[in-house]
Amino acid sequence: MNSTRLCANFLLAKSTDSENWGSTYEIIVCTVNSLLVVPTVLFNIMVIVTIIRTPNLRKPSYFLMCTLAFTDLGVGVIVQPLYILRKVSALQKDYNLYCKLLQAGDILAHLICSPSFFIVTATSVDRYLAITMGIKYRQIVTTSRIMLTGLAALCFAATITSIRIVAKKEKYMAFAAVIMFFCLLIITYCYSKSLAALKTLQTKVGVASTNPRPQVKNKSFDIAQYKKALATMGIITTILFCCYIPFVSVVIGIAINGRSAVLNIAREITFTLLYVNSCLTPIIYGWRSKELKQACLQMIVGMWKRNPQSNLEVTENENITLPS
Repeated sequence: MNSTRLCANFLLAKSTDSENWGSTYEIIVCTVNSLLVVPTVLFNIMVIVTIIRTPNLRKPSYFLMCTLAFTDLGVGVIVQPLYILRKVSALQKDYNLYCKLLQAGDILAHLICSPSFFIVTATSVDRYLAITMGIKYRQIVTTSRIMLTGLAALCFAATITSIRIVAKKEKYMAFAAVIMFFCLLIITYCYSKSLAALKTLQTKVGVASTNPRPQVKNKSFDIAQYKKALATMGIITTILFCCYIPFVSVVIGIAINGRSAVLNIAREITFTLLYVNSCLTPIIYGWRSKELKQACLQMIVGMWKRNPQSNLEVTENENITLPS
C-alpha cells in the first residue's frame, strides 16, 4: 500500500498526504472520546428505559425524544468506539486497518447520525401542531404515526448514506449542506409560528383573567409548559447545529482545497463535537423535563429499593421527595 495516499478512494479530499497526519491531536481526541463514551451510553439508556417503563411518558413527544436517544445511543455504542479504534490504528501506522475502519465508521455514522436532523425537525413540527391544533392534536399525532416518522428517519438516513457512497465527493457535501439548511429552515419556521401562537393564546387568557374560572388557570399552566417545551427544543436545536455546522464546513474546505495540518486538526476537533452533542442531548432533556426527571429518579430509587444487597433501609411509610 502506498502510505502517502491514505484511503484516496473514500476520503473527502483531493490530497491525503500522510505527512499531514499528526499524532499529538490523535492522542488528545482518543482520550476525550474515551471519556465521552460512558456518559453518552449511560444517559441515553436512562432516557430510553425511563420513557419505555413509565406509562405517563408514553406520548408522541416523548416517543420522539426516545427515538432521538436511540440514535445518540448508537453513537456511543458503535460510532464513537469505531472512531477511537481508527485513531489507534493511525497511531500504530496500520493504514490498511485504518481505511477499513474509516469506511465502516463513515457509513455507520451516516446511518446513525443522519436521523437526528429528521427527528429534531419532526419534534419542531410536533410542538407547532400541539400548540395550534388544540384538542385535534391527539387525533392527528398518534403513536403509530410517530412510529412511521421513526421509520421515515431510517429511510432518510439510508438515502443519505447511499448518496455518500455513489455521489461525487464535493457534490455530496454540497447536498448535505442543503439538507441541513432546509431542516433548519423548517425548524425556524415552526419555532417562530409556535411562539406567535403562544403569544396570541396568552393574550386571550389575559383578557379572560377577570373571570376567575378554574379553566383559565389550567390554560395559563399549559402556556407555561408549552413555553418551556419550546425553549427546550430551541436549546436542543441550537446545540445540534452548533455541533454539526463546524464539521460540515471543515469537510467542505478539505474537499475543495485538500488536506493540510490545520484542516486535519480542525476536522478532529469538530468531529469530536458531533459526539459531544450525543452526550449533551439526554442531559438537557433530563434537566428541562420535570416529568422525565421525576420518572427517572423514581425508577432509580425503585431499583435501589429492590436491590437485596442495598444497605439503605426503607420503610413502607417513608416519603421520598423528588426535586422539581
